[in-house]
Amino acid sequence: MAKYSEQFKVMLVKEYQEGKLSYSLLAKKYGMMDSTPILRWVKAYEKFGEKD
Repeated sequence: MAKYSEQFKVMLVKEYQEGKLSYSLLAKKYGMMDSTPILRWVKAYEKFGEKD
């Protein structure tokens, strides 16, 4: 089972792309220990787009 839902990941990616918060600030906002997953989600979203 995935630790984070697809909906949560897309929400963070879109919030990052709005340009208001950095990876580390997003991680802090949502209580994540590390911002690395957000970086990976953004890169994957930009490369492959959102899953249907």
